[in-house]
Amino acid sequence: MRITPFPPRFAAALLALLLTVGAGPGASAAERSAFADVPSGAWYAANVSWAIERGIVSGYGDGTFRPDAKPTEAEFLAMLLRAKEEAAVRKAAPAEAWYAPYYEKAAESAYPVALSRAEAPITRGNAARIIAASFGHRLGRVDAVKFVLEANISNGRTAPTVEGYDIDGQMTRAEAVAFVRRVESHRELLAAKEEQTVEEKEPQTPPPIVVVGNGGNPGNGGNGQRPDAPVRTTDDEEARESRLDAALSSLGVAMSETGQGLVVAHPNRTGGGAVLTRSDERVGSIHVLDDGNAVVTASAHALLAYAGASVDRDVFLDTLKRVRESGNNAALKIGGQLITVVRDANPGQLIVHFTLFES
Repeated sequence: MRITPFPPRFAAALLALLLTVGAGPGASAAERSAFADVPSGAWYAANVSWAIERGIVSGYGDGTFRPDAKPTEAEFLAMLLRAKEEAAVRKAAPAEAWYAPYYEKAAESAYPVALSRAEAPITRGNAARIIAASFGHRLGRVDAVKFVLEANISNGRTAPTVEGYDIDGQMTRAEAVAFVRRVESHRELLAAKEEQTVEEKEPQTPPPIVVVGNGGNPGNGGNGQRPDAPVRTTDDEEARESRLDAALSSLGVAMSETGQGLVVAHPNRTGGGAVLTRSDERVGSIHVLDDGNAVVTASAHALLAYAGASVDRDVFLDTLKRVRESGNNAALKIGGQLITVVRDANPGQLIVHFTLFES
């Protein structure tokens, strides 16, 4: 087993949204790390600082960020493109609107945007369509919302469902920052999976496998041998469901099935603690909504086992702890399994993505 940090080049693209990104001539060009209307404890504060540091957005001339202001389609598009390393956008000519080059760039990839909407507040549904298009998906609003929910780019406004997403609602600047940052996190994840897939296709030169935990950690006397790691558990889903029920019963938590997936309740508060969403039989993710709660992280491991992965419980929990404490994303490569753990834009939350390759 190997724990591999994600390439740092992807971290530079996450956007926190200060959306003055295209506020036009009145916007301040100076980068700032704090604003009078962004309390240090605000849920979006870290995202704002992140975006400012990377030049994705800037604050207003009066020293404010205006988190509740409504960004226009042009402003959101500009933030999204500025976060992409490969999206080089030319400077606007003196006689044209500041956002013209961004729409020109968007046209190259057939983004669902229109100059007629450039200065109108963007709806959450249209934002989802633009995001989906940035990944090559041409979708209607409902399917686009499903995409951003399944990719953990959004948790919805009131619930992680199409209904709870508020498809017709207008986005705020604070929400826009979180969206763009999660977009780049998802892009980073896909790149990491692609790199691992290439390794899977070259069995004649397999990468070294390092055993982690149970005496196999380098420097702790481990023998460094390859662990026994099946592609996925071979028993049927009924047997795995039975084990899941037993595991959750021992943890004292209940589970329910929603439109998003399987939701394990939080032991100490209303709402979910861990949510399993599967794109298909071998690909999915688990949203850990409280990474500091031992019952929640243990239930996440139970969900992962139910999905068909075979990962030692202690190794899994140790990986979550490392990501939580270090702030660095990590990947577990075990045989035909790729399990990546990334920090969510929301403090105290992690996302576990898994891919179970066919043998």
